[in-house]
Amino acid sequence: MTHFKIILAILLVLLSTFGNETSAKKPSKPKIVNGNIVSSSTVFPYQVLFNGGNDGGGTIVAKRWILTAAHIATTGSSLQVYAGVVNRNNLSSGQNRVFKQQKTHPNYNGSLTNPLNDVALIEVTQPFTYNGSVEAVKLASANNAGLWAIGNQPTVSGFGRTSSGGSLSNELRQVNVQITNVDNTNNKIRAGGNGGNDSCQGDSGGPLSSNNTQIGIVSAGGTCGTGGDYMMVSKYLDFVTQTIHLFGTPDFVCGNTTFENLSKLPDGVSFQWSASPSNFFTVNSGSGLTFTTANNGANYGKGTITLTVTTPSGTYTHSKDVWVGKPDAITLTTDGTFSINGSTTSICKTFGYCMTASSTMIQSINSNSPTLPSPTTKIISTASNFTYSGWPTSNSFFNISTLSTQNDRTCFGTNNTGSYFLTVNANNSCGTNGRSVIFQVNSCGFRVFPNPAQTTLAIEFENPEMIESIPDWIEIQEEKSQKVLKSKDIKAIKDKEKNNSKAYSKIDFDVRDLLRGIYYVQIVFDGTKQKMKESVRVILTD
Repeated sequence: MTHFKIILAILLVLLSTFGNETSAKKPSKPKIVNGNIVSSSTVFPYQVLFNGGNDGGGTIVAKRWILTAAHIATTGSSLQVYAGVVNRNNLSSGQNRVFKQQKTHPNYNGSLTNPLNDVALIEVTQPFTYNGSVEAVKLASANNAGLWAIGNQPTVSGFGRTSSGGSLSNELRQVNVQITNVDNTNNKIRAGGNGGNDSCQGDSGGPLSSNNTQIGIVSAGGTCGTGGDYMMVSKYLDFVTQTIHLFGTPDFVCGNTTFENLSKLPDGVSFQWSASPSNFFTVNSGSGLTFTTANNGANYGKGTITLTVTTPSGTYTHSKDVWVGKPDAITLTTDGTFSINGSTTSICKTFGYCMTASSTMIQSINSNSPTLPSPTTKIISTASNFTYSGWPTSNSFFNISTLSTQNDRTCFGTNNTGSYFLTVNANNSCGTNGRSVIFQVNSCGFRVFPNPAQTTLAIEFENPEMIESIPDWIEIQEEKSQKVLKSKDIKAIKDKEKNNSKAYSKIDFDVRDLLRGIYYVQIVFDGTKQKMKESVRVILTD
């Protein structure tokens, strides 16, 4: 009996051992790798899916901004962004947004196997609506260093491949990965292990998170299941805050204007706002996630909005110039057929002219952060549209159908000689600023009409009996390429009809076959010493 008990005990031990070995070798069902399906969008409400362009994802950090990896950031209108979804087959359940612009970290090196500063921000055209299924993530700061200590097991999530070379997952998946190395020099966290738990292709740009705080961005790695690299979020707070402030906040201040940055403050981080000069703004300073001010109505010009970000790692100031109030003085440029000097100019009767109005400022962007070259500048228009009007009447001055053209360019002709006014108004939501020019309209010996033209364009000479006033050649050229599309040899007509000035007093061109647009009529006098040309801009319309 004793021997039987001993044999039975040995058999039980052997069975237990074989059973455990069989269980350990049983292949796990492949997920993000070795993870679980996320059933509700409230679990990772900050997770977004990119559809179109490069596969990958990111996290919502502000109403219009997504944090992601530089190697998958796409500058193209085809990129669609989905938030609040957990399944590719049910994208309509979430919020769809369209790509507007992307800003890649300036020191990103682009290596496929060992990228550095693999961080980017993408702005969408419309803000996200926070509702529990769509929310911003809190980014980690240096105060949270304990969350990425070696041995910790944060969570990575994404819609990527479930195994190396496999298909992209239809479902959002999550898995815990173990931190194996922290590289503060290159701002990287290495994580994997736990029997192959890992992120994979298609998860790039997504979050590595712990306690609802994002500590890393999926960057690069080897074969899926062997561990991967994550960019350390706390090292990029200055890049994130400065990018949103400098490129994602308003360029104008009229009525109440709100400047906002991150939607959630990281631990140990504070925002301080200021606006200068003080006599331009109704509110000059503030603190917190947003700052609202307005134009005080008494002044207009260039102002500056400064965001000071204090973090556990240092303090950074990000300043940008904004336009405050109504547009500035208007600059007028012409098509080259006439010039504007001060408040007066001279032009020829019946000719076609085009003029462009602008009201701009150079916007300076400054930051003391080492992650953005500073200063940078860009030109912005201080006006949203321009309107044009002639005086005394359109019949005596403009020969266009309307006196009000709401854009920065207008084309016109004149019907009579004399002095006339052209007034240009620059408009924005704060008000209007105008400029008037006196046009002295002269008779220039010939006229080109009708201008604009539809079917026939005529060139008529006022004194055809004065043979020296008649050109030798007339051409119609394209505006940009200067390609000659139609021409007539007037010298040949003059030689043939010496005693019949009516034969060349008026020259007609059939222009029905030309595309509608802007052309030049070249009046060419081919003298023995030099060739003289007079250019007239004409407009062909339907």
